[in-house]
Amino acid sequence: MEMWLKRADGAMLRFVDGVSAILGLRRDELIRYVPEFLPAPLLCGGPRGRQDAAEDAVERIAEVFSDHEAWDSYHASHAPSAYRFAVAVASWMYLLAYHYGSTMPAGCALFSEAVRAAVVEFLSTRVARPISDAVASAGGVRNCKAEAP
Repeated sequence: MEMWLKRADGAMLRFVDGVSAILGLRRDELIRYVPEFLPAPLLCGGPRGRQDAAEDAVERIAEVFSDHEAWDSYHASHAPSAYRFAVAVASWMYLLAYHYGSTMPAGCALFSEAVRAAVVEFLSTRVARPISDAVASAGGVRNCKAEAP
């Protein structure tokens, strides 16, 4: 999986590396969950299927972000839900950096100022509740239909 990610898009590996270091999680375990959040069309750069892949990614990330207990209650035990939450954060960062304003329209609620601030707060405090509160306040995946390439 790591070799595929390097070939597909080394940028996502940098986000995984950063999140694993900040949160004290195993990098190889985080990598296992990447395909669940970011399908190949988003990482490989080709336009084919990118629109549907982006919409699916946003829905999955919003779903995980809405359940702060997946992190808050289970990160100390390194449960799978904690890894899924951490990969959702890394995937969100990737989408913000490489697809926001292009594949993902600039008005997508998942990338609102409140959600961006909550993700930064999460990475600083390791408390996920502000993310789920911000996603709920922002309207979840409202206005997040991907734009055609």
